[in-house]
Amino acid sequence: MEKPFVNRIDELKQLKQALVYDGQENPVLVFTGIGGMGKTALRIAFEEQVLKPNQVPYAVLDYDGDPNLQSIETTLRAIRRQLGRYGVRTPVYDYLYARYFELSMGVKVSSTNYPPELEGVVSILEGIPIVGNVTQIMVGLTQLGLKVKEGLQHKEWLYRLRDLEPRDVLNLLPEALAEDLEEAITSQIPKILKSTGFRIPLFLDAYERLSESQIEDVFHRKLLLLTPHLLRVVFTRDPIPWEHDYPKEWLGKIKQSPPLEVLSQEDAKVFLQEKNVTNSDLQDHLYQITKGYPFHLELCADIFKEIEDTTGRTPENHDFQEFADATNLTEDLVNHLLRQLKENERDLMGLAAYPIWFTEEILEVLSSVPESVPRIFRKFIGLSMISAHPKIPNAFVIRKEVRDLLISHQRQERLWKERHGKLSNYHKERWEETHAYHHLTEVIYHLFYVNLDAAVVLFEEHFWNLLENCRFGDAEGLLETIPLDKLSDPAKRKVDFARAQYLTSSLSSRESLETAKSLYRVLIASETDEELLAIYLRAFGDLLGMVGEYEKAYENYLNSLEIYIKIYGENHLTVARLYNSIGIIEWEKGELDRALDHYQKALSICM
Repeated sequence: MEKPFVNRIDELKQLKQALVYDGQENPVLVFTGIGGMGKTALRIAFEEQVLKPNQVPYAVLDYDGDPNLQSIETTLRAIRRQLGRYGVRTPVYDYLYARYFELSMGVKVSSTNYPPELEGVVSILEGIPIVGNVTQIMVGLTQLGLKVKEGLQHKEWLYRLRDLEPRDVLNLLPEALAEDLEEAITSQIPKILKSTGFRIPLFLDAYERLSESQIEDVFHRKLLLLTPHLLRVVFTRDPIPWEHDYPKEWLGKIKQSPPLEVLSQEDAKVFLQEKNVTNSDLQDHLYQITKGYPFHLELCADIFKEIEDTTGRTPENHDFQEFADATNLTEDLVNHLLRQLKENERDLMGLAAYPIWFTEEILEVLSSVPESVPRIFRKFIGLSMISAHPKIPNAFVIRKEVRDLLISHQRQERLWKERHGKLSNYHKERWEETHAYHHLTEVIYHLFYVNLDAAVVLFEEHFWNLLENCRFGDAEGLLETIPLDKLSDPAKRKVDFARAQYLTSSLSSRESLETAKSLYRVLIASETDEELLAIYLRAFGDLLGMVGEYEKAYENYLNSLEIYIKIYGENHLTVARLYNSIGIIEWEKGELDRALDHYQKALSICM
């Protein structure tokens, strides 16, 4: 069932006007409103009515639909992948990302080892030296389709690329992609854009998910700031505070639209009419119940259809009378909709809530009557509470509010643990076949409900490997799938330590580092195991040293050193590493003799 689009005509008109390329800089458009108010519906309507018919290249980052899509690494890769399908070329970014890939993965880019989004240019990148002769690099880059020599020869990073750490290269990527996109839209616009005169749109939907997940958006902001000729649109719950927080960069560069409001009674009736709710009295009654809130209207329309399909009669006001005094209308509407479903349909809807996302095959794995799944599956994907996964083909997700309700019911089921075990085994097999991380995250997620200790071990095995190789997007994806309510105190401390290390290693912004500091302080204050305490003290010292708080770093290193010597003695390798870290701090403080003494102690242990 298609979801009708109503009452956002002014906003749609604003997007259409901003899409026209006039050579001028364009403000970042910001649309706000609470969940279910129609922000995503506005974006989809713009895609369907304007962008797709005109074959306009565009990219969508839906942070609600794909929780793994939050770090700057995964954000940039998604933009590159989506725009690349339209022929938008990003040569400098591709070259720089190839270097990042090589550094983080430890393998050279080749026809057998490359990031999927670079498939179309890997044969060229393979022949360009990543470091070395700058002239050769420039000649190689011109094969990617843009004359970039004049711009790149002034890039300071080009001449020190050999010495950069993966994180340093990652920090350069937003600027590289921004420059490529600006070049694409101002000078090298694809033929279709030249004929239509449109900008390249970039949508960031459910942007509030970044702050909710404690993700600092400094590099996301950098990308948007450096692409003034793109159509940049942010859909978020609350107004963007950038002009207040960063006035020098953002003053006058944001256009905040008035918050999306509930539907008027007239538009609500149009909405219901298009959902085949044609009785005017019933339309008025449903408007009074829902107050024009779009999501609740959608649920009412779904209930209407189910009553009609199952009883053969046209629903009337009395079918919705119980909702007039509802204290939690979402819960009441969802429960009422479930009651309209046949028993096998209702059971399968409950099973669909077990995974984070589901496919027809996954439901067949869970169902005791798999032959009935195809028919019910087709019915499910027409419901308002279910939408297509933005990244995984043929996969779907249940709206969060609805899934939470379904899960609360399923927790009481006798087979709760067994079903999670089935799903963990299913995704383990798919992970081993495909090495696609959306399967690994599901393995770990479900395993937490089956065997907590085994889940923590598997999480740590993959997380630390990903972090070591600077694959921050995948590492973050593993973090975000952990069901925090299932963690014991020791497991929670392990996850908090992993999060602190991720925040320290991935985005060296002030806000993310402050969050990491807070996590370390809590870990150190609450830990009773001496070895773990030593690990936390040392890691906190690394962070403090990185931000120049040398005295505090020194103190943490000394406390960690004392514990390690007590447990392992003077000749342990970690003791040597701590002596070296202490020496670095002393060197930074200008205490050269003391630094040399600790360097020599470290060296003597290693010899």
